[in-house]
Amino acid sequence: MKLKYLLSSLILLIFISFPAQAHWADMSALELNLDNQVAKAVLTIPTKFLEKIDLNKDGKISDDEIKKSNKEILDTLKDQVFIKGDGEMGKLTVSPAQDSNVTIAGSSSQSSLNLNWTWENPVKNFKLHYSLFPKDAINAQCLVSANIDGQNLTLTFNQSNTEMYLKQLSTFENIKQFIYLGIEHIATGYDHILFLVALLLAGGGFRYLLKIVSAFTVAHSITLSLSVLNIVSIPSRLVESCIAASIIYVAVENIWKKREEAHWSLVFLFGLVHGLGFASLLHEMDIPRNNIISTLVSFNVGIEIGQLVIVSIAWTLLTQIRKAKEGAYTKIRTGGSFAIVAIASVWFVQRAFLGM
Repeated sequence: MKLKYLLSSLILLIFISFPAQAHWADMSALELNLDNQVAKAVLTIPTKFLEKIDLNKDGKISDDEIKKSNKEILDTLKDQVFIKGDGEMGKLTVSPAQDSNVTIAGSSSQSSLNLNWTWENPVKNFKLHYSLFPKDAINAQCLVSANIDGQNLTLTFNQSNTEMYLKQLSTFENIKQFIYLGIEHIATGYDHILFLVALLLAGGGFRYLLKIVSAFTVAHSITLSLSVLNIVSIPSRLVESCIAASIIYVAVENIWKKREEAHWSLVFLFGLVHGLGFASLLHEMDIPRNNIISTLVSFNVGIEIGQLVIVSIAWTLLTQIRKAKEGAYTKIRTGGSFAIVAIASVWFVQRAFLGM
C-alpha cells in the first residue's frame, strides 16, 4: 500500500508538466507613465483574457475590434484595471496601441491597448488596482513598469496581490517581491521541472543529487546574470526550443543508455541554456539600474528555493520507491522517461516550428 501511494505521488509530480504552455502563457505587461493629471499606459495581454472582444477569433484584438467593442472593453476594464489619485478614480479611455513594441517573450497570441486615465485636478498618491485575471489562470501575473516624475518603478501583480501604491519599494520589499517571483517562476516553469525530474530518474544517490543540483545552479546563475545585464542576448524562440531539446536528450538517455547518473558537465551545459529561459521574465520588466543587482540576486534565490523543494520531493520519492522495490523503480524510470520525451517533443515542435 505504501508503494502504491509513492508511485501515485511520483506520477502526479511528473504529469503536472502536461500543460503545453510554458510559464509566460498567462503573463501581462503594463507600461505606465504618470504625471499629476494624466496616466498613460500600454497594456499587453494574452488575447484570451479579452476573448469576447476578439470577434474573428484570430488570437489578436485588431484596431477595428477595439473601436467596435470600445464600450465592452471599458466595461470589462473599469472594475479590474483602474488607478486612483488621492483616492479619486481616474477617468479611463481605451484606444489601439499604434506604436506599441511591448512583447511578452514566447507568447504568440497577445494584444496591446492604449489606456489613459485623467483627473480634472492635479492629484498624487497613485494607487493601481489590477485584477484582469481569468479565474482558471491561477498563475497569471502582470508585470508593471511605471515612470513617476522621472523615477522608474517595477511591481508584480497576481491573483492574491491586486492593489499597490505606485511608489518606490523599500529594499526589503523589493527583495521579498523578487524572491517570491523567483519561487513562482520555477514552480510554474513546467519545462524546468521536467528537466530536473528527468535527471533524477537516471538514478544515483545523495552525492549525485548534490553534483547535478550544484552544476545546474551555477550554470543557470551565470547565464541568468549575463542575460539580464544585457551581456548575452539570444532569441527567445531558440532558447525555448533548446530547453525542450535538452529535456528530450536526458530522457532518451534514461531509456536507451540505462546509465545510473548523468555527468555533471552535461547538466552544466544544459543549465546554461535554462538560465537564459529564466531571464526571459526579467527582460519584460524595466528594472531600475540602481536595483538591478539586488533584484537579480533575489530572483535567483527564489528560483533556488523553489528548485530545492521540487528536487527534494522528487528525489525522496524515487529513493523510497527504489528501496521498496527495484523492479517498480525500473518501470517508473522507463515509463516516466517515455512520457517526458513525448511531452518535451510537443513543446519542441511548438517552439521551434510553430513559434508558440
